[in-house]
Amino acid sequence: MKFCWQDVIIIGVLLVMICLPCYVNNQEYGEGLDGRKSFLGELEGKRLFYPVIKGDYIPWEVDADAYYSVLLGSGQGEKSKVLVSKIIDAKIPMASITKLMTAVIALDNYPLDDELIIDQRDMVMSSGSLASGQKYSFQDLLHIMLIESNNGAAEAIARKMGRSSFIEKMNLKARSLGMLKTEYLNPSGLDIDELKVTNTTSAEDLVRLTSEIIEKYPLIGEILSLREDVVREKGGYEYKMSNTNLMLSDDERILWGKTGFTLMAKGCLLLVTTPSDFSFSSKRYIITIVLGADDRFESMRRIISWQNNQFIW
Repeated sequence: MKFCWQDVIIIGVLLVMICLPCYVNNQEYGEGLDGRKSFLGELEGKRLFYPVIKGDYIPWEVDADAYYSVLLGSGQGEKSKVLVSKIIDAKIPMASITKLMTAVIALDNYPLDDELIIDQRDMVMSSGSLASGQKYSFQDLLHIMLIESNNGAAEAIARKMGRSSFIEKMNLKARSLGMLKTEYLNPSGLDIDELKVTNTTSAEDLVRLTSEIIEKYPLIGEILSLREDVVREKGGYEYKMSNTNLMLSDDERILWGKTGFTLMAKGCLLLVTTPSDFSFSSKRYIITIVLGADDRFESMRRIISWQNNQFIW
């Protein structure tokens, strides 16, 4: 069979049309080529490009001041990939997402079996069934603080060290992680009404913190994955709690998350999920953050639905 120069041009155009979408997708969502095998060599079911955009861009809207969704790298030289973002580097109130850092500092400094006594000073704006004089192990109080986002538990945990020293450690840890837009004023995330100030962060900073938690503080994720829990106070009282994260029952790919709400912050939500149909690789995570939303759960559901419909994993 003979080819004329017109045939060569046509074949070249077809090759460009086939290869260009994969190239563009890889450039836009990160560098996923390093050390990767060809499709023919993917005997373990791994894909060369992921995620891949499904056809045309699907328009969508999310009512939030900021949002950010990142597929974390595998830890083998592969970079993380931004899936979607809006205003990721602005300082924005974080409300009770603060308690993630409270948990980190406490785990760095307290044995899990340490005993903490609830004081009346801890009870300001506290919800749940905490009462002055109750005694809990640190681990049990950590459950109460994280699962039902209890402000009194956060205050009691910080007070054990000395509230000011504890908050200082929270800010020092943030700086060490490169969270340069983050400032902690208290361990709970509540607005300080008389000063009209509150704890602030950026969506980008929260990805840094969550990556650290996934790698070094797995207990936090284990606790936040529980829909309900019961701990026993030293006097015998059974403390029952339900998770404030209503999305845990939405989908088995939602591993854990942390909620937040104050008047200044509005609705906040951080989720750690696994990608849709991501069967070819284990321990891959997506961190998705919504800040300043009128309906944090609806905003998050829109982002996750869009990702599932927009990408092939």
